[in-house]
Amino acid sequence: MSDVKYLSPRISYKLTPEFASIAISAKGERWKETLLMAWVLAWTACGVFFLFQLGTDLPRDTKLAIVVLLFFWVYFEFQIGRALFWRLWGVELIRFSEGQLSVKRSIKGYGKRKDYFLDNIAQFEVVERAPRSIVTVMEDSFWVVGGERIVFEYLGKKVGVGLQINAEEAKQLRDLLEKQRKKFV
Repeated sequence: MSDVKYLSPRISYKLTPEFASIAISAKGERWKETLLMAWVLAWTACGVFFLFQLGTDLPRDTKLAIVVLLFFWVYFEFQIGRALFWRLWGVELIRFSEGQLSVKRSIKGYGKRKDYFLDNIAQFEVVERAPRSIVTVMEDSFWVVGGERIVFEYLGKKVGVGLQINAEEAKQLRDLLEKQRKKFV
């Protein structure tokens, strides 16, 4: 029998006397992943086309414009590729142990873990956002890696967790995080 419990289909957790582990899956709806994949493929094809244009007989100014465009293309290729990998294989891992909180955004096991001392964390808060604001719409977009719904202050800086979870999940997760913070501090 597994000790893993679920707050929602995307949020699972395991509690032991030594640690508490929370996993938030980035997996979304299949049709959105398919659209994102199509976007990446189309964007890549456009970039390849522009690269081939550099080898043709074009005026110098046109080639310079294509080079500038390619710099922007590379940036957005990286961003959308990162979002696709996050949606396909991403998991946000939160772990409490004695006196410490660790947060890791993992893609197939790769990612940098950040550690925080629990003594320096006051409390976890749900980020309240206006439902129709442009910021909310952008943060909740499936092509963006972001939209943290829970924040805590650590040494004067705001740190966010709970990427793109809904309001109900955010409240449940905040309560779980607060309970574990008090237990392991």
